[in-house]
Amino acid sequence: TLVGRLLFSFALACVVGLFWEFAELASDVFRGTHIQHNVRETMRDLIADACGAVVTLSLVSWTGRK
Repeated sequence: TLVGRLLFSFALACVVGLFWEFAELASDVFRGTHIQHNVRETMRDLIADACGAVVTLSLVSWTGRK
């Protein structure tokens, strides 16, 4: 169903964002970079990922109905 596909797509987008943050943390720990500065920035990035997924899926759903 459409709702199932949209929920799956949202979850997948959020998981990709989460793994991106894991990669940034791994880079900081193992390569000595300073990509992540604090937890607040990381949370802001994850919220932005979720909001971007909602907006994109809303637009895709809206244009698909027209």
